Amino acid sequence: MFFVDGENLTLRFQAMVEAGSIARQGVRHETDTYVWANEIAMYSSWYLMRVSYYTSVFGDDPKIRSINEQLKKIQYHYHGGSGFINPHVFKKQKRGDKTKSVDINLVTDLLRHTYNGSVDEVCILSGDGDYLPTIREVMRKGVRVHVGAFSSGLDSRLRTQCDEFIDLDPIFF
Repeated sequence: MFFVDGENLTLRFQAMVEAGSIARQGVRHETDTYVWANEIAMYSSWYLMRVSYYTSVFGDDPKIRSINEQLKKIQYHYHGGSGFINPHVFKKQKRGDKTKSVDINLVTDLLRHTYNGSVDEVCILSGDGDYLPTIREVMRKGVRVHVGAFSSGLDSRLRTQCDEFIDLDPIFF
């Protein structure tokens, strides 16, 4: 399973674009809300059970439903199959703020799957060092952990505290 911290990914992606990086053709991006490149799902030879995408949006309920629908329509392909993103969209109180809802729900779902024994490998897409204790716990339970992140804003400890690190820069830029 992929667990995507869409807030972190989007902010890091936007920082790299502002610094002059040019996004590859086909990268899907909604300002301050989400970013996705289908190539990430093709990175490994796994059977990909699900891509859970966590993000937040400033706006009313119709805006939140709209982002949910946009994300749900994104189809990803992997070796041997395809699927659609499973969105988890939370409401922001102020534009530009990060919410803890994304981190809390991502960690809760990741630990639930780990303790239920429903995963043997996971990929967390985020450069946020706040996930380090969760990564260590998931690995302690015998689950292989891959981390994918951009170089911008990356907590360098993530490179060495997982089973495999995936540099997202060449996939998105």
